Amino acid sequence: MPPLTPLPLPIIPRPLLRRHHCFVASDTRFRSAARLLQAQWRDGAGLRAGTVPSRPSGHRRLGSMLAQADAEAGGNFLTPDLARLARHEVAYRQPGALVHVQRLLRNTLTSQALAINAFGPTKLNLTLARSLFRLLLPRADIAEIHGVHFEYSPGRDQAELTHDRSAFDVAATYRRSDGANGFIGIEVKYSEIPASDPLPAPLALARLSDIAEEAGLYTTPAKTVLAKPDLRQLCREHLLAQAGLIRGDWAEAHFILVAPRDNHLIVEAARRYAAHLSPTLPGAVPFSFITLEQLIGAIHETGEREHAAALHRRYTDFSVVDRLVSADIAAIPAVSIRQVARTRAAISPP
Repeated sequence: MPPLTPLPLPIIPRPLLRRHHCFVASDTRFRSAARLLQAQWRDGAGLRAGTVPSRPSGHRRLGSMLAQADAEAGGNFLTPDLARLARHEVAYRQPGALVHVQRLLRNTLTSQALAINAFGPTKLNLTLARSLFRLLLPRADIAEIHGVHFEYSPGRDQAELTHDRSAFDVAATYRRSDGANGFIGIEVKYSEIPASDPLPAPLALARLSDIAEEAGLYTTPAKTVLAKPDLRQLCREHLLAQAGLIRGDWAEAHFILVAPRDNHLIVEAARRYAAHLSPTLPGAVPFSFITLEQLIGAIHETGEREHAAALHRRYTDFSVVDRLVSADIAAIPAVSIRQVARTRAAISPP
């Protein structure tokens, strides 16, 4: 029998998590490891841990949260330029954009901060943006990037689109070599589980079904996909990109999901979602799943090696967690089976 392949991330002992103020009972295996990694990154960056509401004491320290002063100073972002960009995006967000400002500034696990840390440099440097998106979408004809946007929708609640408030974490508009416009919509996940969005309202559900049917996007009716709570967000955003294409906002569009390879719940949701898609038809928006590790590799390939290294240390270098777990295990006193047996015999009744 071949040896079993261990899961890449450990189940972290609770005492270890508590020592680093990282124990949250509801955490998944990945989120627990990611929380500990973020706490280690925060500590290494010289940032103080913040507190969260807790019973019965009122508040408790949480290693993955930043103290308010450090958060206000931009500590959740990899560079001062990205911290300023985050503030700019908050100030100039689209009407109706769902931005949790305190989460963005304080929570090191939030994917909104990851989106800015990963894609922020492309908004500040459109030449870099062109290089990166060409690597991510090698079949796309990207001659020039017009702009990069965060928490973006081509039209919230518009009946001719999806008649809902869906938006992309990151979006890019570009020009093809023939002069036509293109669009890239990106959903970014880090430690989240698949979102269980509520079922769309009847008008929105009917509109989503019409879009999917017109494009021939799914092998099953869109209602079948939307009936699965963990796939609704992907479905709605994919159909938002498709609706913009149908309306004529752009000549082609792409929908991308980015998530860590070890967040198995998101990876599995991406696999299940892709299984509902028809083979790519002319006029249908293609779906791509790109791991966070692949994204960081592409950033490195553009020549932004320091930025790629900083992203890896912050978000994907789980060797830090492995070392902590290994040290914790090594510190456990070794007790032989014979010693355990003698102890049990001594305390057992005759």
